[in-house]
Amino acid sequence: MQRVYLKLDGRCVATLENGVLKRRFRASRHLLQKPPALCIDAGLYDAYRAQFHTLEFTDEESGRVYTISASVYDAKRFTIQRGGFPPQYACPLRYWHCHDPAAAQQQPQLALLEV
Repeated sequence: MQRVYLKLDGRCVATLENGVLKRRFRASRHLLQKPPALCIDAGLYDAYRAQFHTLEFTDEESGRVYTISASVYDAKRFTIQRGGFPPQYACPLRYWHCHDPAAAQQQPQLALLEV
């Protein structure tokens, strides 16, 4: 299992691990609002695209894990340019699968209440 650290301007922004591009983010700051979408630097994405088949973004605030196949991301993404930042690819949340660990933990507890 090899992990590759992907850097922009000297700081790690994502990792590549077993064909999965992984990124941690804070939804309150980094989630595109209209339309709700998750973004990644276009240059970084293009440079490493041949090395991954899945994207996995983890929200550090909620613990939610969003996954999408790279082929779906490629088909549904659009390009945005915000402020003085380089171009980014954004893909609307409706195309992502969301796993919420907090909700998953509540399910067994609710089952205890059933009679």
